[in-house]
Amino acid sequence: MGASGKGEGIHMKFSNGCWLQREDCGCFSPAQVYFTKIEADSVTVCAPTGRINHRGDTLGGVNLTIQISAPYPEVLRMQVWHHAGLRERTPKFELAPARSGLLRAQESEELLTVSSGTLRIEIRKDNASFAFFQGDKKLTGSQYRDLAYMKTDWRGTAYDRGPEDAYMRQQLTLGVGELIYGLGERFGAFVKNGQSVDIWNEDGGTSTEQSYKSIPFYLSNRGYGVFVNHPERVSFEVASEMVSRVGFSVPGERLDYFLIGGPTMKDVLVRYTDITGKPGMPAPWTFGLWLSTSFTTNYDEATVNSFVDGMLERGIPLKVFHFDCFWMKEFSWCDFLWDHRVFPAPVGMLKRLKEKGLKICVWINPYIGQESAIFREGVEGGYFLKRPNGDVWQWDMWQPGMAIVDFTNPAARAWYGSKLEALLDMGVDCFKTDFGERIPTDCVYFDGSDPVKMHNYYTYLYNQTVHDVISAKKGEKEAILFARSATAGGQKFPVHWGDSLLVAPIFNDQSMAEYYLPAGTWTSALTGEARQGGKWYREKHGYLSIPLYARENSILALGAQDDDAVYDYADGVTLNVYALQDGATAQTVVYSPDNQAELHAQVSRQGGVYRIRLQGQKPCKIALINAGIPRSASCPYQLDGATPILCPEGNGEIIVSME
Repeated sequence: MGASGKGEGIHMKFSNGCWLQREDCGCFSPAQVYFTKIEADSVTVCAPTGRINHRGDTLGGVNLTIQISAPYPEVLRMQVWHHAGLRERTPKFELAPARSGLLRAQESEELLTVSSGTLRIEIRKDNASFAFFQGDKKLTGSQYRDLAYMKTDWRGTAYDRGPEDAYMRQQLTLGVGELIYGLGERFGAFVKNGQSVDIWNEDGGTSTEQSYKSIPFYLSNRGYGVFVNHPERVSFEVASEMVSRVGFSVPGERLDYFLIGGPTMKDVLVRYTDITGKPGMPAPWTFGLWLSTSFTTNYDEATVNSFVDGMLERGIPLKVFHFDCFWMKEFSWCDFLWDHRVFPAPVGMLKRLKEKGLKICVWINPYIGQESAIFREGVEGGYFLKRPNGDVWQWDMWQPGMAIVDFTNPAARAWYGSKLEALLDMGVDCFKTDFGERIPTDCVYFDGSDPVKMHNYYTYLYNQTVHDVISAKKGEKEAILFARSATAGGQKFPVHWGDSLLVAPIFNDQSMAEYYLPAGTWTSALTGEARQGGKWYREKHGYLSIPLYARENSILALGAQDDDAVYDYADGVTLNVYALQDGATAQTVVYSPDNQAELHAQVSRQGGVYRIRLQGQKPCKIALINAGIPRSASCPYQLDGATPILCPEGNGEIIVSME
């Protein structure tokens, strides 16, 4: 586990099965607690990686220094060093100030106990293993070799090359039935068990292991969370390198993480945001309907008005209109200037749109193309990232000759902000802060920050800069950005955008839900009631109901068990097919708990004929919701009311003709 090089290489495991390390890999794990130092707000442990039997054993060898503190209620911080004299490099996550007086420590001949409220760590002094408890409940722990200093090219202490090939690794035990969630925006299985995850922001789309929002925090269904306090790459092995462990590693000589207690998962999330920052409350208008132009749409004022007026004519209460990339001239991104060929009078256009009750959003990014009208300003002002030789860092992705704004430079932040202020003065209300992921590591920052640590953290400074400009201009409650990339703490700058999820919460104490269904047929996943979209609905809900609707041409997989979260999901699964339109095709994949594809299903419709193709090894059922009564079917079926439930006997194609 870990990453090669200085934190930007490929993901790598340190072990070779249960018993061996990888060739040339040295593993140095605490062998005992040799002595402790208890102070008011911290406990320091000297943990040699070889057992000290006599004084001669103290002459050399690898030693780890462990410091435990209680910076917040029900939170314990673990810091581990090999060589503590290395310069600490920036950036660092912005965390809430640590509190004093929370730590309690007790020591006996066999055991060291450190507590924060009901959360405690117990360390066995004879072998330096430890476990975390909340009250009487054990949460997780670390056994021999779980905490370790790793060397990937180990040749002995006399030939050690220092931190170049060094990693710090922690593995924490998993209980039977324990499930792990989190780690930011991921596009694989929701349950992270069985996955290798690298915390490294990249622009890879939404169908790979790459992600725009990588957060080094995970949450357990046992009621605790772990936040790894490193902005650089953190490599996680979630029940993958070892099925009974969650492992995480960072390059270098130091490891810093927080164990956050519950007892509930909600309590953990509350405490995590106590540490990293509370999510900002979006302005009320942001909960209305947004309409965006596409990447390639020709959207002059007449076209824009045709979109807007068409929505209003149909009774659709549009709230925000978004101008995507080409509000600026091609080759000129980002110069923050309206393309005069398409928008000759942008101020007047924005005024007319706002008279229709709209808020205006425009697309931006932190990249300045060479043909941009402001590129020279950035070069002369020293506002861009530099190469080690002092040249401006440029490449030809996304924009020819693209340079990147250096947000560690206060002057660059002010300059960038001035361009946004001019747009706000025109009538723009918010910005879609796109990109910010593929940030180079072979560059030099104004403030001397480590470029590897800055790779993920860059987006925090980018979004913070934009948020602060809007806040200063319009007030904190109107500070809205439409962000793609993020790291820990990014939740402070609302809102962020994803690809598949829209949440419209109920903000009243009468349990009244008011929501808008876009055009098309929507089917209640709870009742089977079909509704036509393109209108608003208002209804009351109780504790056992919710507006939960499936979009037309969709398939939902419903598991056969409802009394446990861990079982064979594909065994006996029912595939609910919702409002499949004539000529449409829908498909889905059902995964096992260990993230293996077990069932592939495809359903297509031509008139009254449904063709279903299945590939899998487990029995399943297909429910054609509101599709009618079959005239014929090439597999057995039964009726649940008016819903046909197909019971295929194996793989292959099923043909169903409806009356």
